[in-house]
Amino acid sequence: FKKNYYFVHSYMAIPKKKDEILAYCKYFDVDVPAVIGRENIIGCQFHPEKSGKSGLEFLKNIIDEK
Repeated sequence: FKKNYYFVHSYMAIPKKKDEILAYCKYFDVDVPAVIGRENIIGCQFHPEKSGKSGLEFLKNIIDEK
């Protein structure tokens, strides 16, 4: 499925452990690690607070996951 998220950076974080990448974003021919996680920690490369409805949905899903 396709949703829109607000990315503003010209850099990306690439974890050493590929299994920590939970979601990618396609930017031209580059797969950007958009969401990473380990144990009870999750991080995102995009700004959920600036991503409108999609960002709010993302945050709600994290909170509801507990």
